[in-house]
Amino acid sequence: MFPMKSKSLPHPSFSGVKEDSLAESEAQKEKELARQMLCERSKNSYCPSNMDEPIESTLARHLALCEETYQVLFQENRILKSTGRPPDQEFLRDKEGLLQRFDDSHKALAVADRSAARHCRTSIEKTQQIVLKTLLLDRENEQLLLKCALGPKPRPVSPPASSNRIRKVYGEAKSRLQ
Repeated sequence: MFPMKSKSLPHPSFSGVKEDSLAESEAQKEKELARQMLCERSKNSYCPSNMDEPIESTLARHLALCEETYQVLFQENRILKSTGRPPDQEFLRDKEGLLQRFDDSHKALAVADRSAARHCRTSIEKTQQIVLKTLLLDRENEQLLLKCALGPKPRPVSPPASSNRIRKVYGEAKSRLQ
């Protein structure tokens, strides 16, 4: 075999401080790019000017959006139960608008500084609870929508059997077994 010569790898001449500031500037560039993408996508909704916004306010906005979503789904539930028909197109467009707002909120949460999140435990737990309630309500709404789509239960085609017919069939079956 050939002997391997050891090569020394070049080490950067940066000091630890310069490396940290370089990484920090890269992180700032990424945050700014994420903010620009968020603002471009959501022209009418949340567009933060500073991505270093405290997570408390981002969570508070997200909690408010979750509560609004729960109220919209509760209204949909009342419509489905009272009319037995799906909501109108305007209601569905409004509901679809919530999806865009959730997407924006999710992006804002993704770029938020999470180091202070442990101090927001109650807000996070409230948000989790409202999300679970919303998921259960949405599941009930889906079942009601399915009932609306299927229509009423079909009635049996044959008339109910008379008592004489039941005795006759039971007697025939009993005699066969003996």
